Amino acid sequence: MAAKKPTTAEDLSAFEAMTDLLEEPDRTNAKTLLKLVAEVAPRAQPSTWYGMPAFKVDGRPIMFFQSGIKFKTRYSTLGFTHHSHLDDGSLWPTSFAIANLDEAASVTVREVIARAFAV
Repeated sequence: MAAKKPTTAEDLSAFEAMTDLLEEPDRTNAKTLLKLVAEVAPRAQPSTWYGMPAFKVDGRPIMFFQSGIKFKTRYSTLGFTHHSHLDDGSLWPTSFAIANLDEAASVTVREVIARAFAV
């Protein structure tokens, strides 16, 4: 028997629960991503993916946030799956390091989100 597909409300609840478990500044960065995605890619649904806050479209994961603190790395990662629309010739980035998602970084992140979630 196939597992029941979570509803949008269940996905958002899981996203918020996962985000609330993060330490600062990762918690704030993940919540900022939620706002940016809502502004730039309203079709995207908050969810979780492999224990990370993520965003999907039509059930496919497009973007995820990997906590640097949780995974004991120097920086957090904003990553994109093969379902994103970032392809650009023979070489393109699939992840970005995030030390602090401030206003300057948010400008770039908005642009990348727009490309990744383009239909």
